Amino acid sequence: MSYLKRLPARELLTAARTYYVATTGNDANDGLAVGTPFLTIQKAIDTVASVDTAIYGVTIQIADGTYTAAGLVLKQMTGAGTLTIQGNAGTPANVSVVSNSDSVVTLSVPGSFVVKDFKLSTTGAGSNLLFVNQGLLSHQNLNFGSATANNGTHVYAVGDGKSVCTGGYTISGGGYAHFRSAQLGWLSATGLTLTISAAVTFTEFAVAQYISWATAWGLTFVNPLNVTARRYLTEYNSVLYSGGGGANYFPGNVAGVAANGGYYL
Repeated sequence: MSYLKRLPARELLTAARTYYVATTGNDANDGLAVGTPFLTIQKAIDTVASVDTAIYGVTIQIADGTYTAAGLVLKQMTGAGTLTIQGNAGTPANVSVVSNSDSVVTLSVPGSFVVKDFKLSTTGAGSNLLFVNQGLLSHQNLNFGSATANNGTHVYAVGDGKSVCTGGYTISGGGYAHFRSAQLGWLSATGLTLTISAAVTFTEFAVAQYISWATAWGLTFVNPLNVTARRYLTEYNSVLYSGGGGANYFPGNVAGVAANGGYYL
């Protein structure tokens, strides 16, 4: 005789849904109202992963405050919905998401995700602010704080990861690189305004390496003299496309390098 354990039915959404997170919340709450928010963003992410989104989008709305954890891990969702994680659209720095260990936001599963309207930074050994090695991560209106100086990158697309910037943003901290593609990763940011709000230092500002592609053309850099960095590095059969922006297009104080089969266009 065999015994089968019936698993709980996965909730099927019939409309778009919003979950709320606040520093005054509790992860024992349902997160479905401003008055019953979760305490942690990861709890909200895990909850979204437990439902069937069908065709509906889900939003995680983060209230003002500072949220410190070991990094947020995006989970594969059931259904065709997009998960949007958002903070304060008017003043993104009012919502500060800080990692004391791993990368601030990691995407390693298929799916479509959006992050916007908050500040990201690391205080521990976390390497990156946005780390995408599978799926599609769109971002806009973020404030990029400090990443790890030796290898930390603000936006890092690797493997089958795709990162698309859909709106302007602010750079307020440094790291190894501002953006980096590697090992078949793909990055895109076009026709946007990037504001460098403080003096920041990178080893490289823009990097494409190990058979990858990065597109960053038509960008307007506000306060580019705030950046200390080599302007770009492209190598090992990779393409860094600036739309013909020229050698001094990216911010920095050291000339860029194209080597070992890398192309700067």
